[in-house]
Amino acid sequence: MPDIPILESSFPQLAPEQLRAALTGFLPKNATTAEKTAAVEAGLSSPIGQGLRAAIARWIVDEILPVDRLVPPTYLKWRPPVRHSMQFVIARLSPARLAPKIVEQLEISEKLSVEERLFRLIARVPGLQKLGQVIARNRHLRPALRTALARLENGIRDVEPDKIRRIIQEQLRTRLERYQVEIAPTILSEASVSAVLRFRWRNPASGRRERGVFKVLKPHIPDYFAEDMDYLHGLAQYFGERHHRYGFPAHLIPDTFRKVRRLLRHEVNFVREQKTLLDAAALYRDIPGVRVPRLIQPLCTPMVTALSEEPGIKVTNAAARFSKLGRTKIAERLIGALVAVPLLAVRIPISVAAPLAVLVSITVAAVILVQDWRNVHARSAGWLVAATILGIPLGLLLLTDGNQRLVKGALAIVIIAFSAYALVGRRPPELHSDKQVWLLISGFVAGVMGGAYGMNGPPLAIYGAMRRWTARHFRATLQGYFLPASVIGMIGYWVAGLWTREVTRYYLFSLVVVIPSIFAGRVLNRRMHNQVFLKFVHSGLILIGGTLLLQSVRS
Repeated sequence: MPDIPILESSFPQLAPEQLRAALTGFLPKNATTAEKTAAVEAGLSSPIGQGLRAAIARWIVDEILPVDRLVPPTYLKWRPPVRHSMQFVIARLSPARLAPKIVEQLEISEKLSVEERLFRLIARVPGLQKLGQVIARNRHLRPALRTALARLENGIRDVEPDKIRRIIQEQLRTRLERYQVEIAPTILSEASVSAVLRFRWRNPASGRRERGVFKVLKPHIPDYFAEDMDYLHGLAQYFGERHHRYGFPAHLIPDTFRKVRRLLRHEVNFVREQKTLLDAAALYRDIPGVRVPRLIQPLCTPMVTALSEEPGIKVTNAAARFSKLGRTKIAERLIGALVAVPLLAVRIPISVAAPLAVLVSITVAAVILVQDWRNVHARSAGWLVAATILGIPLGLLLLTDGNQRLVKGALAIVIIAFSAYALVGRRPPELHSDKQVWLLISGFVAGVMGGAYGMNGPPLAIYGAMRRWTARHFRATLQGYFLPASVIGMIGYWVAGLWTREVTRYYLFSLVVVIPSIFAGRVLNRRMHNQVFLKFVHSGLILIGGTLLLQSVRS
C-alpha cells in the first residue's frame, strides 16, 4: 500500500488529467484485477478514504464522464446539479461497490465513448439505472446520450444466467420436480432489478406442457437496495434544501429522485406486482384485443414471478411498421385499454382506493370545519382521534400484509347487525353522555378501518347515532375528527409508499364532484329532521356493511 500521508496530501492538488496516473500508481504493480479491486477497497476504507473519494469524484466528473459533454449547451443550467449529484453518489457508495467500478474505468480503453463509460459505471446500481431510464425520456438530450440511456430499458447485462437459475432452484425447490419445470440456459432480458428466463412446465389443470417466463430478483439487489434508497432519499433532501442555488423550483429536482425511489420500491415488491397482475387479468378479462400474461401462482415466491409467455414486440416498434391508419387503430386501442377501462371499472384496487378516500376526507373536513366549526363536540372528537391513532398501524398492517377477507367480513356483519337493530328494534341503543369506553372502542375500530380500507366513518356514525347528535352536530363533529385523523392516516400511507401518482390523479378527478357535493350536503343537512336523519345514517351503514360483506365473499 502506498504511503498514506503523502497520498492524502497529494490527491487534492492534482489536476483531473493527472488523477488517472496517480490512481494507477496507487495500485500494486503487476496485480490482477481482483488484487487491484481489493487494494482500492482497502484504500476507500482507510483513513484516506474521504480524500480518495473526493479525488475519484473529480476524476469521474471532469475526465471520465465530463459533465460538459453529457449535458448539452441547451441545458447549461443543469450542469451543476448533474455534477453535484454524481459527486454525492460517489461519496456514498460502499467501498465494495465503488472499488470494482474504479478499477474497471482505469483498465478500459481511454478511447471508449463517454456514453459507454457511463453505461458501465452504473451497472449493478439500480438507483442510477432507473434514474437514467427516467431521464432518457427527455427528447432534447444529445442523441448519443439518449441512445445510451435507452439501452437501460432493454440492454442491461449485469448478471450471469447461472446465478439466476440458482435463485429459482433455491426458491422453488421441490416444486420444480412436481411441475416438471425445465429452465432455459440463457437470460431472455434484464431490467434494473430483475432478469427474465424462459421455462416449460406441466400445467396440472390442462395436463399439457406450457411455456412460461420467470421474472427473478437479481442476487445483488437485496444487498444494495437499502443503500440505493438511502442515497436517493439523500439527493432529494440535498436538492430540496439547496434549490435556490440552482434556480429551479423547490420541488423539481427532489420530485425526480422521489419518483425514482418510488419506482424502485414498487419494482422489488414482487408480491404487490403479482396481485396487480391478478387484478389486471380480472379487469381486462372481457375486453377484446387485450391479453394479460397469466400468473402461474404455484411457481411464484416473493423473489420469483412466474407468468405465461406472451409472444410479441414493443408497441412502439410495432407501430413504426404500420400505416397511418394502422397506427391510429393502435392508439385507439391503447386509449381504450389504458384510460377508458380503468376509469369505467366497477372498482379501484384497495391500495389506491384507501388513500384516495382519505385525501377526499381531508378536503371535505377542511371545508366543513370552515363553515360550521361552532357545532363541533370538541371533547368527543378529541377522544376519537386519540383512539384512532392507535388503530391506524394495525389497519396499515392488514392492508399491506394481512388477510383482509375475514376482518372485512366480520366488520361488515357488526355494522349491519347494529344498524338493523337500531332501525327495527323497540329500544335502539342510546348514550345520554360521552362514555370514554365507547369513545375508545369506536375510535380504535375507526383507525383500523381507516388504515385498512380508507373507511373510518361507520364506527363513528354508530357512536354519533347512539349519542343522538343532531344533524348539524353530527356533520361538524365527525369532520372535526376526520381532519386530524385523516392527515395522520395520509402520513401513514405516504410512509408505506401507498400515496402514488395514481392516487393523486384520481383525487384531482374527484374534486369536480366533491366540492359541489359539500355545499349541497350542507343545505340538505340544515333542512333534515333529527329522526329522519338517523334513519338515513343507519340505512347508509347497512348499505356500506353489505358492500363490505360482498367484497369479502368475492375476494
